[in-house]
Amino acid sequence: MNKRKFITLFLLLLFAAPVTLFAYRDRMVQTQREAEKQVIATQYQLRSVMGNSDFFSEDDYYRTAARVYAGALKRYPESVELGQRLQNLTFDRCGDNAVPEAERTALKDSLINYYKDLYEKNPKSAANIYLYARTLDDYERRLKLGDEILKLDKKSYWGHELKGWSLSALERYEEAEKSLRRATEIDSTIPDAYADLVTLYYETARPKELIGAALHAYELAPHPMLVVNEFWVARDKAEGLGDYESVLELDKARFHKRTEVEKDLLMDISYYAETLASTYRALGLPDSALLLLDYRLAYAASVSPKWESGVLFDKACLEASCGNTEKAIKLLEQSMEKGFTSYAYASTDSSLQSLRGDARFLGLVSQMKDAAKVEAGSNPLNAPAPDFTLVSFTGDTVSFSSLRGKPVILDFWLNCCAGAGAYTLKVLEEFQKSHPEIPVYGVGCDITDLPGVAGQFSKWGVKLPNLVCTPDVKDAYGIVGTPYILLIDSKGVMKYYNLGYGHGEASDQTLLDKLEWWLEIIE
Repeated sequence: MNKRKFITLFLLLLFAAPVTLFAYRDRMVQTQREAEKQVIATQYQLRSVMGNSDFFSEDDYYRTAARVYAGALKRYPESVELGQRLQNLTFDRCGDNAVPEAERTALKDSLINYYKDLYEKNPKSAANIYLYARTLDDYERRLKLGDEILKLDKKSYWGHELKGWSLSALERYEEAEKSLRRATEIDSTIPDAYADLVTLYYETARPKELIGAALHAYELAPHPMLVVNEFWVARDKAEGLGDYESVLELDKARFHKRTEVEKDLLMDISYYAETLASTYRALGLPDSALLLLDYRLAYAASVSPKWESGVLFDKACLEASCGNTEKAIKLLEQSMEKGFTSYAYASTDSSLQSLRGDARFLGLVSQMKDAAKVEAGSNPLNAPAPDFTLVSFTGDTVSFSSLRGKPVILDFWLNCCAGAGAYTLKVLEEFQKSHPEIPVYGVGCDITDLPGVAGQFSKWGVKLPNLVCTPDVKDAYGIVGTPYILLIDSKGVMKYYNLGYGHGEASDQTLLDKLEWWLEIIE
């Protein structure tokens, strides 16, 4: 081989080898990304399947999901994405009030010590540095750890993301944005930096950038639930500004990014169709809204007549808003035939304003109210109310036995949903104005900071007394969801309850009417 050919071959190898190595590295990265997405999807499939089964507990779910992640991390030990999700399982468990506080504290301490130990054993691993930093509450320390990662690799996505996240928490927003933007330049396929930017733009009142970052995060996330908070922050902001073009873009993204489990898939499509239809209505595009409502109606009909009745009502509202009175009346009749009884919504929905003077509409509303009254009085509980002795926010002791001889209303609410509890208590204050002889108590469950909660209720102007519920009383009354508003008769027998609540004039009026109907029945 002559000298010229040798040099030519050498140069070819010199340039080809790095290209081949980079191609191989990119292929391996892509393979890992796909594997990560599949593992994350598996977690949410487990959540859906195990969460809807009587055979599995929360502990079963957490243990099973943790094993899935641990197995995947054996193959990809430097995967920050998988490490994050495994950490989040433990974080979620630490925040679950159903787990005893001592157990939660021990769990969190073990998590911190585990990642601290990994970091100290291998402080040159960017993954170990990053995952250890996530366990710390000290954002200055997190920031220093982000710099440690960048000393190892100036082009580390996770180094810039950690640094930007920490700077944002420290309210150094300009520096934070630069770091987070740098992360998106290094790798535009990972959602985390975009999710961090949503928070930053929210704090700095930049709605357009917030919505754009949320769209990127939502489109890139391996599963929609990973960025659901960022999505709703953006959507609420856009809706609050009347920016329905942005709302539409967000709703479209949500409509097209659905879960993998077939049952959830159909339900998600139906739910997304409803909100997307509402957005089309707001934009003045009734044909597009009607198309989606028809899709939703087809699914609702396969589930239950009650669900179908609600979609028929939505269609009636749409037709009425477009001036199609006869179609609207016909749809309202069909809705009633399927069991629609939400008379208060029919009375207050602005879309039906054009029907207010129509005798047929007024007759339908009256029939809905009569049906709602019958429905409210059906299936009484007829079970003795468990006795209790609880302490109020003001330190007074209240025993249920002392309340016998007259009807009593208890409004159970959870600490995590204190706002909903305060709202329903304000509605019940209106009821008590007409019935001052009936005691009404709020009963707060899972309260961890009594002075803080009591202070907040005072700021909200809640005047009705509140009791601090103990775990045994919560279990005795079977409280799972709240607000749970319970009417107990003068003999101490639980009669009727209302679970859940929607804010607004229609919900308020429905609750007040229900209470009056219940009193008629028990007196």
